[in-house]
Amino acid sequence: MDIMHAKAELETGRLSEAVVEPSEQGEGWRLLLHTKSGDTLVLTDHAGRERLYHSLDHASEVGRDIGFSSVRVEEHF
Repeated sequence: MDIMHAKAELETGRLSEAVVEPSEQGEGWRLLLHTKSGDTLVLTDHAGRERLYHSLDHASEVGRDIGFSSVRVEEHF
């Protein structure tokens, strides 16, 4: 889901949470969006590719720009 669609989904009340976690390839951070129905969606670019951020701060900022008041950070050890 790209940023534009994420904003629209949040406005309609379909999204419940934004979570930043390390990407599976370990090349940065990705933003996951949780729906109220229990699905997890990955934030993508306009071409449908997963968006990766080089810093935790930038990924969190994008979550807030979408409209979430807080963004949870989850690291897997």
